[in-house]
Amino acid sequence: MRTGELERITATPRAIIEQGKESDELNQSLDTNLALDLIYGPIYYRLLVGHQPIDDALAKGLSGTVVSALRTASN
Repeated sequence: MRTGELERITATPRAIIEQGKESDELNQSLDTNLALDLIYGPIYYRLLVGHQPIDDALAKGLSGTVVSALRTASN
């Protein structure tokens, strides 16, 4: 059950990452699962620890940081 739910949740970002790899915006050797961990890890950490909110500020900061990191790692 957990695997099916995870696949459903990550299907869209997985497709976006794969599309970035196919269009050479991201390196073909980029580990898609690791990239997904970079996206979802902070969210689940905040859910688990509860030290900070999951809000628009997190979404904006996280998306910008992850995209920059993936592009840097791909060059």
